[in-house]
Amino acid sequence: MLPLHRKQLISLFFLAFVLRLALFGLQYYHAGSMQSSFAGDSQAYLQLARNVFSGNGFSESTSPPFLPVAGRMPLVPLLLGLFRGSLLLYLVLQIAVASFSVLLVYYIGRRTFSESVGFWGAILLACDPLSIYHSSQLMTETYFTFFLLLAVYFFVEFRDSGRLSSAAFSGLGIGLASLARPIGPVEAILIVFGFFFSMRVRWRERIAGALICLSLFCAVIAPWLIRNYLTFGAWSLSSLPSYNLYWYNAREFYAKQNHLSSEDAKILFRQWANDAQAAPANELVMARWYKRKGMEIIVPKWAPYLRFHIINAGAVFLNTGISDILRSFQKSANDLNMTAIFSQDTAGIYNFIRSYPWLVAGKAVLFLLYILLAVGLFLQKKNSRFAFAFFLMIAVSFALTTGAVAEPRFRVPAEPLLLLLFAQTVATLLAGPRLSQIIEVAPRKDRI
Repeated sequence: MLPLHRKQLISLFFLAFVLRLALFGLQYYHAGSMQSSFAGDSQAYLQLARNVFSGNGFSESTSPPFLPVAGRMPLVPLLLGLFRGSLLLYLVLQIAVASFSVLLVYYIGRRTFSESVGFWGAILLACDPLSIYHSSQLMTETYFTFFLLLAVYFFVEFRDSGRLSSAAFSGLGIGLASLARPIGPVEAILIVFGFFFSMRVRWRERIAGALICLSLFCAVIAPWLIRNYLTFGAWSLSSLPSYNLYWYNAREFYAKQNHLSSEDAKILFRQWANDAQAAPANELVMARWYKRKGMEIIVPKWAPYLRFHIINAGAVFLNTGISDILRSFQKSANDLNMTAIFSQDTAGIYNFIRSYPWLVAGKAVLFLLYILLAVGLFLQKKNSRFAFAFFLMIAVSFALTTGAVAEPRFRVPAEPLLLLLFAQTVATLLAGPRLSQIIEVAPRKDRI
């Protein structure tokens, strides 16, 4: 397949943009407002933007005293503040950013695998229901995904060229992604680690690239770290990961292990937290306690917790996104809770399948897709095996960091790479010869 011309790239961008804008327009028309673009934390980001640009600091308070918060990241509130005169304009810009992510997938796929794989990976992302829906949600996923893909693109470019400027832009991208969501440092570690496996580049350049990427990443997040240290006395990006570990992962797991209701477990965990707060403590100081207490509950029973976590991650990674779209039009989606399914006996699982055949079918397709990706890893040739495994590792990291009460939006950053890997797996299967390495073909009689 020949490289896409500028007009074709523009067409690819507009395909993604029109599909996303069309859904946003239909939701706006149906609701009579932009309320369908508001998710759980949207109001908090709007309030942060109002306070920052009104001189009240980074606070969610609606009236004095404006207490600073340590859980939210600054990128989205700052962008919202710049568009505080028009939320509609901000959401249209966000849709455009999501559409540019489609082009990044094309360029990543073209550099890493082939022109056709990049093209079909981009087409799949442009038409993906989950990505389309969340591109108009007033949350952090769109910007986090865009800057993560930007970091991955420049990392791939470094592996091809060895240019240190590419390493710098990769660090800049993952740094900006970290200012959108505090999970960014996990991806930064993976990307910096990946520099040492850039086989086409000399070791001196690999080390220099890793150090430059890490330096730019640290330079971008440093102001926020300093702000948190001066405000809360702790060198940390956010209190949110530790908060979620304690209040969601550890609490739900503890409730399941001890046969408690979620509400009873919440009361118990609140009592433990109140006892720990006997001395004055701020959010980041309490985050240390949340992390320590959460690990005390999880680590001794790591095997059952791992099973518990995988089942809950399934609710995120087996959601097609169609249920979210239906819900935005106030139509019942009857989406399936994977924890509820797997807690049933055989008869209960059979009843679920009979009650919701189309939703089960959608989840089955996604499940088969993940099986196919696992097979695809073993089918890769030497020159594409590392890139395939590296992209898969980034996607898996999102599964490992999802919470017990996770939402489908947590898969949005992994979706572009998963779809790109799917396109590469299909291309590898269609190529054919590599299948003989896994499946033994019986010799024909005329060869005897």
